[in-house]
Amino acid sequence: MVKEYSRPAAGKLDTDPCDLRPPDILHKSVCYLINNVIPLCDSNWYRTYEYVFDRLRAVRQDMVMQQVAGTEAVWLLERISDFHIYAGYRLCTEPVATFDPKMNDTHTQECLKRLLCLYQEEDTCRCHMGAYVALYMLFNLGSTEATLWGLQLKPRIGSCAVYQIALAMNLAWMNSNYIRVMRLAKSLPYLHMCAFHRHLALIERRVLQVMNVGFSSRNLKYSLSDLSDILLMSETETESLCRQCGLECANGTVRFFKGLLKDDVTMQPHRYNFIDASLTTSLSECLRGDDECSC
Repeated sequence: MVKEYSRPAAGKLDTDPCDLRPPDILHKSVCYLINNVIPLCDSNWYRTYEYVFDRLRAVRQDMVMQQVAGTEAVWLLERISDFHIYAGYRLCTEPVATFDPKMNDTHTQECLKRLLCLYQEEDTCRCHMGAYVALYMLFNLGSTEATLWGLQLKPRIGSCAVYQIALAMNLAWMNSNYIRVMRLAKSLPYLHMCAFHRHLALIERRVLQVMNVGFSSRNLKYSLSDLSDILLMSETETESLCRQCGLECANGTVRFFKGLLKDDVTMQPHRYNFIDASLTTSLSECLRGDDECSC
């Protein structure tokens, strides 16, 4: 059994020191959750999420109470950040009654920001710093604050490939070059794609807006296959998206024309084949972060 989260309450006595798990036990607890609980193949995986969310929140609580810092704190927060990013993607189609994306996003932000602060401290392992700065920039794609943070760290992590991609994607976003954003996204590792995923509905909308202006014509038709390559979707998915947005599709083509594109369409989040296909290891290996975590 893994320790549950206990919400602090007014008038409640301080936590008994005997109930606090030292860093090595926290490490083992997180390993157990990653190796034995998160990979469970359950059609109702949101129940698994609820359990793991609660237990990882308890881990963070014990970390705060003991002021755990340094390399061990970095490792724990890297794993917890990975879980929240993965869960945000996996459960994106769940109703709010079973999964609250805003709450998950809040915890993701808290973990990533705390992690970035820990990287600044002395005697801290920074082996994966570039990867997690990239995660932060992708999760906050288009944010001036996140981009500036990433630029400030460039002298220290500039050689990290995924950091370079994330930075280029943010700069492309700020220049409204959404097609370049999508092209760069194809090179991201799985978890970085999961972090980027929450912006895809907006990007799809922006791409269609740009192309509806650039290719507006009563006679000209654009290839659905080429548009699918840009949006990283199948032709069937692309056609469905175009029709949902008011564009006309026929015989493998789409017609862009000013006035056709609807402005009030709500784009529903969904999972993507190109993201799912980028997971080339087991889920546990992906979330574990190294090969030494075994329980």
